[in-house]
Amino acid sequence: MEQLSRTARFWHWWAAFSLRRPVLVALLGTLALVASAPFAARLYGDLRTDLRELLPQGAPAAVALAELEKRIGGLSHLAIVVRTDDLKAGERFVDALAAILKELPPSLVAQVHWRVDAEKEFLDRHGALYADVKDLIAARDAIRSQIVKANPLLVDLEENETRPAVNLDEVVGRIKAAYARLDRYPDGYLAGEGGHTLVMLLSPPGAAVSLEDDQRIFSAVANKARALNPKSFHPSIEIGYGGEIKGLIEAQEALVRDL
Repeated sequence: MEQLSRTARFWHWWAAFSLRRPVLVALLGTLALVASAPFAARLYGDLRTDLRELLPQGAPAAVALAELEKRIGGLSHLAIVVRTDDLKAGERFVDALAAILKELPPSLVAQVHWRVDAEKEFLDRHGALYADVKDLIAARDAIRSQIVKANPLLVDLEENETRPAVNLDEVVGRIKAAYARLDRYPDGYLAGEGGHTLVMLLSPPGAAVSLEDDQRIFSAVANKARALNPKSFHPSIEIGYGGEIKGLIEAQEALVRDL
């Protein structure tokens, strides 16, 4: 007969003991569960979700993360969703709330985004970079053709060559269509659903934000929005929250409730 190891003999003994004394085994398991519950609650009540908790100090990844924070700020967002039956009243509210949120300490808020003015200005200046090359060539040829027609002293040596007529306005229209998607936002605001929903995006200063930081950011924003009294702008205005920051807070609260 094969001799069992010490570990195997222990589990054989434990199985036999469990069959002989099932009530005692269940009682021991219950006592162990009760004794460990406070430690589990403490663990999940103090979750450290900051990415830097996983990185040793001075590691290349930690240094790169710190540099990333300096350059672009936070990677997560808190979305403030404003529902309203009056678009103009909603626009006045988000303008007022944005002005207040910008006064929060830099340790909480790095940027508040609720309009597309900067994007439209950039595309107005550099929109041709997103156009089709064929349209750019057609625009160049149309401009050259107009220069020839406007200069009475210019002799076109290729005037006998047949050239297709190019409509400059039509070509410019196609180029602008390449970045005209921003025109769908009413009055330049981040709005949708026919103007019944406006969105504000708040970015924290850090690239890796902890749960404690998320809770401070959300609490500060919610208090400012409540103090502004949205109903004074229009009775239909309702405020909701979303984004990575709100999602992390809700996930932590769900873990605590499950315990």
